[in-house]
Amino acid sequence: CWGMTGCATISSGSDTYTQFNSTPEKIECTVEGQNYKQVITTPANLTLPAKAAPVTITCNTQGYHQGVRTIDTKMDGSIFGNILLGGGVGLIIDACTKSGQKYPKSVMMELDKKEFATPEERDKWYDDAKAAVKEKTNREIQVIIAGCKEDDKMMCERKVKKLNAALDERLAVLTNHHEQAVILKPAPILSAAQQADIPSSARVVKK
Repeated sequence: CWGMTGCATISSGSDTYTQFNSTPEKIECTVEGQNYKQVITTPANLTLPAKAAPVTITCNTQGYHQGVRTIDTKMDGSIFGNILLGGGVGLIIDACTKSGQKYPKSVMMELDKKEFATPEERDKWYDDAKAAVKEKTNREIQVIIAGCKEDDKMMCERKVKKLNAALDERLAVLTNHHEQAVILKPAPILSAAQQADIPSSARVVKK
C-alpha cells in the first residue's frame, strides 16, 4: 500500500463534513478516533479525517444517561470511478489511504433521561421512547420492502434483519436505563423556625 501512495486517484477526498446534533441540545461530546480527539458542544460541525475511523462519540449532561455511538466510513460513489477508469490499482490506493470513504453527513445523539419527579413520569418517558423507536424502525422497513426489486430480495432481507437487530439492541438499552433511572426526592418543607436559621442570601421567597 505505502508503495502506491504516489499514484493518482480521482476519488472525492478523505475528509467528511459532519453535523452533530443531540437530544437534549447543548451537551458536551467527545469525538475520538485514531490520533484524533475533539470536544464539542452540540449542535456542532466537524471535518472528520477518514484515517481516524472508526470514531466514537461520547456525550454527557446532567440528568441523562451517558450516550455513546461509534461511526465508521464507507465507500462513496466516487470510488466506482476509480474502479472503472483506474482498475484495481485505483481501488487499492483508496483502500490504503481511505480516500473515497465517507462518514455520515449528520449524527444525532439521543440521550436517555435519568432523573424524574415521579415513577409515573419515568414510566411514560420510557414507554414513549420505546414506541417511537419501534415506529421509526417499522417505517424504515416499509420503505425497504416497497422499494425492493425481485433481484435484490436477499439484500433487502439483510437490511431488514440489520434494522431489527438494531431495534432489539436499542430496546434493551432503554429497558436497562429505565431500571437505572432515579426518582428525585422533593425538597423538604421547612418550618418558620428552620427558615429563620437559613442565611437570608440563601432563602427562597415565595410570592
